[in-house]
Amino acid sequence: MDVLSQWVQILLIFFLSIVKYGFGLFTAVNSNLGWWKSILANLVGGSIGVWMFTYFGTIIKQWWHRRSGPKPIDKTSFWYQFQMILKDRFGLIGIAILSPIVLTIPVGVVLALQLTNNRKKIFTYIYAGCIVWSAIFYAVGYFLDFHIIQWLDIKD
Repeated sequence: MDVLSQWVQILLIFFLSIVKYGFGLFTAVNSNLGWWKSILANLVGGSIGVWMFTYFGTIIKQWWHRRSGPKPIDKTSFWYQFQMILKDRFGLIGIAILSPIVLTIPVGVVLALQLTNNRKKIFTYIYAGCIVWSAIFYAVGYFLDFHIIQWLDIKD
């Protein structure tokens, strides 16, 4: 593999991990970069994404509301009820566990900002969730030699 294609894969993993950590993690585990490069690109991208949305999330949210206009909250929708259950029953730890894979980092951070204004705590918890999910995915890929690309029999 030449240097340019390695850098393209590293940057793809990095930028995917900033916004949708699960896609970046999936790409990193199934890339042929080697463990350390893919882990590093994934975790650095995740940390920057969590930091960026934690410290600039309110600005981004305000910009989005100005751009799209105010929308009434539908309290009967599945998404609203899911948010309320997640915040009420599981709190910041539940949000941190689900943010990297299920919710995406921006949504998880916005939900966490509704619970607390302690940005260091939000960053620590959600980034810890990223590390836990990375450890799970890499352990399954490494110790069980399970790669979804090979399992699905996708040809390069």
